[in-house]
Amino acid sequence: MSTTPIYTRYNRFNADGGGLHQIPSLQPPPKPTRGQYALEIALFATSGLIILFAAIALYTSYSPAHKIVPNTVADGLKHDRVNILLIGIGGENHPTHDKLADSIMLISLKPSTRQAAVMSIPRDLWVPISSHGTHRINYAHEIGEQSGYPGEGPGLLCDTVSRVFGQPVNAFVRVRF
Repeated sequence: MSTTPIYTRYNRFNADGGGLHQIPSLQPPPKPTRGQYALEIALFATSGLIILFAAIALYTSYSPAHKIVPNTVADGLKHDRVNILLIGIGGENHPTHDKLADSIMLISLKPSTRQAAVMSIPRDLWVPISSHGTHRINYAHEIGEQSGYPGEGPGLLCDTVSRVFGQPVNAFVRVRF
């Protein structure tokens, strides 16, 4: 029988009610069952996976490479067609302080014949925006800024325009009004 020192005011073990008194332990300490042990391992493993996935998500969201939209102008020159997306946004002095694209234009250049085509895309055109559902096309810029999409707002807007019009977007220019 082992004794464990504890404080007690119980008169049976400590008649005067003061100080440290040793109470004899009547039972051995309980041991965990196999089910409790398995539950403990499962909880630690789940916690570890959650922490790992959170670290990966934070790294991909805040890494500098995540904010870069690929510039494929060289690839466009090989195919003799360069498509550039011109995005106009409100900026800091915009009355609503949103990140919506106020104007969107697709500029297509053909270097061999020195031809250019400019197409204005209506900002209220309803289109499917990847996994975010159907919205107005100018909302793709704001969704990309808020959701951590690779390339942020311009990346998602370029991908949406490319998917809707069936033309690759090789580069973009973003202008703040």
